[in-house]
Amino acid sequence: MIKNESLATKLRTVFDASAHKRTVFEKEMRLKTERCKIMQEQRQFKSERAKMLSVDPDAVARPVAIGEEKHLSRDSFNVPPISADDEMYEEKEETSVDVIKDKAKEDVNPVCVNSNLKISSNVILVPHHSCFKRKNSQDKRGVERHALELLDFIKRFGIMRRRQALRERTKTTKAELRKRVRLN
Repeated sequence: MIKNESLATKLRTVFDASAHKRTVFEKEMRLKTERCKIMQEQRQFKSERAKMLSVDPDAVARPVAIGEEKHLSRDSFNVPPISADDEMYEEKEETSVDVIKDKAKEDVNPVCVNSNLKISSNVILVPHHSCFKRKNSQDKRGVERHALELLDFIKRFGIMRRRQALRERTKTTKAELRKRVRLN
């Protein structure tokens, strides 16, 4: 029973997809025929206009009269052909507000991330459970503990290397400042 239901749903989705393709194809064909009709009308008007201009030297002021005789508006002369981009635009579905907000967040996020990285560069996150571990507790009885010994998770961050690099930088900057003072 379940297998038949899943087969029926698959067939229904295939049928729906083919019907959608068919309607899209029919819509494209309708647009093409409309475009062809508009192009033919434009060609007719252009040919009539050319005939009028070639026969009468005063026919420069008459192009509007041609459209009025055929009961067409002035705008019908300037009907632009429908481009492929316009067709694609008509077929597109509107994007939801959530999608637009997500895209806007993606634009802003790198700036926030960079500032957060700068802020957190000098911070070491301490796990909440670290104080409950025996090796990290401060009140061990009978165990000698060095005062400046760092915890394991802090050592993994390489804070010692960072401290050394910072000390070296300060030494070099101080030395450079001394040289500048001596030279001046």
